[in-house]
Amino acid sequence: MGTPEFAVPSLKFLIDSSHEVAGVVTQPDRPKGRNRKMAASPVKIIAQEAGIPIYHPEKINNIKMVNELRKLNPDVIIVVAYGQILSKEILSIPKNGCINVHASLLPKYRGAAPIQWAIIKGETETGITTMLMDEGMDTGDILVQTKVEISANDTAGTLHDKLAEVGAQTLKHTLELMGLKKLKRIPQDHSLASYAPMLRKEDGLINWDENVVDINNLIRGTNPWPGAYTFIRGMQLKIHESEIFNQTAVDKIPGQVVGFEKGKGILVACKKGILLIKRVQPPGKQEMSAWAYVLGHPIEIGSVLG
Repeated sequence: MGTPEFAVPSLKFLIDSSHEVAGVVTQPDRPKGRNRKMAASPVKIIAQEAGIPIYHPEKINNIKMVNELRKLNPDVIIVVAYGQILSKEILSIPKNGCINVHASLLPKYRGAAPIQWAIIKGETETGITTMLMDEGMDTGDILVQTKVEISANDTAGTLHDKLAEVGAQTLKHTLELMGLKKLKRIPQDHSLASYAPMLRKEDGLINWDENVVDINNLIRGTNPWPGAYTFIRGMQLKIHESEIFNQTAVDKIPGQVVGFEKGKGILVACKKGILLIKRVQPPGKQEMSAWAYVLGHPIEIGSVLG
């Protein structure tokens, strides 16, 4: 069971392995792009190419789908970013349970957006957890964990791609241990749990009255979606890339343009420190370097963003 690009490496591993993939469950086709044309999920496309039976119910827990899963009689159900919560009836179907591949080191960052929130919160390490699913949200016993470094330049997009591959490797290791009957279950310490709710567009709004490290992390963690943004002359300006220029307190209004780095971008004061804005996107335009934006849309030093 899976839907987005994150699940593709895990499905490809299963297809290429000695395991029999009896069926793939994914979300129904959805409108996509400016033309809103119906598009299959990335997982469905891979399953079609491999000739695997595909199921895409609007609601996974309806009795018809539950019965279909019972007919398949699976040894194990693998769940990777599927997008719906499984009922107790489904969780009880496979002989060896349902295994979820989750993009954090549980119990930290339970929920829909663990990759983004790990960066936003300034983590320097995250990883993949395979867990035996129960009825809670990412509360099941831990099976295998693999740690992954978050580099200073990682965005949610680059970290997503790394974790997707590590997810497939961790799933492989988990199934190998299961086959050898060496898989150990480790209960989560729920007192250490933190949460990563789905991001909304408004979560990308930059509050310049925060320190430069937190603002830079927000920009990295919301790239590519929903995207960090501010306002200039009443117009929304998305900020795709930035870096910390310095972390020294400055006697300027938060959000004030304090200068430019020739060929690089715009220097903006934060509550503590100065941020160098490197790549931006005006409404209805393509992403561009902040320096190119300045050349086409002159900004006065002293102007205030936000």
